[in-house]
Amino acid sequence: MTTWTITGCSTGLGRSLAEAVLAAGHNAVVTARDVAKVQDLAAAFPDTALAAPLDVTDKEQVARVAAQAQDHFGSVDVLVNNAGYRAAVEEGDDKEVEDLFATNFFGTVSMIKAVVPGMRSRRSGTIFNVSSIAGRLAAPGSGYCAASKNDKTHGRQPGDPRRAATALLELVGKSELPARFLLGSDAVKIVGNELDSQRREIDAWKELSVSSDFQSGERGRDEQAKGNENAEA
Repeated sequence: MTTWTITGCSTGLGRSLAEAVLAAGHNAVVTARDVAKVQDLAAAFPDTALAAPLDVTDKEQVARVAAQAQDHFGSVDVLVNNAGYRAAVEEGDDKEVEDLFATNFFGTVSMIKAVVPGMRSRRSGTIFNVSSIAGRLAAPGSGYCAASKNDKTHGRQPGDPRRAATALLELVGKSELPARFLLGSDAVKIVGNELDSQRREIDAWKELSVSSDFQSGERGRDEQAKGNENAEA
């Protein structure tokens, strides 16, 4: 049995993941800005679920949730940073952009800092930062999201949140974890195409790129010339 702390559990992937984790018999701290939206999970799994209000931009709440998880279950073995949203560049006013980064980036950092000391002391732990494909390739309407690298779906993705939750649950049991795990056929296709495009661009400009290197023997002559100048001075 492991203990999970999951942010953004009111809907979508966070909700599906919380349900899958609890159904598999694990402990879970399920959080949402409006805790009423996750109280049903605590009621359905009274021994293994702890519902807690959490706005990841509130450092006091972040610290409180980390402490509650430790006190209630004894540890946090898996942290899932799932809370986040996006805004179009031309539509986002300064306050909205600040709020987006506060949630998507700084909120993630705060959660990590809150649980890492315990993981380090136990020499074990897993952290999932759920990010958007925009982190690899910005889409129209998600410029700020691409910069902060977090997710808000537009409702037309082929991926099933329940199957995604099952995949993440299986991933935790692996002895080796990927630095980046792509969820869904669309992510695999988009990132694969982008990597192919980047490789073609690198190859197309390779000759000019490498022309900026020192040529054979030039570095030594340059350093020797500088040494002579210093000696003369």
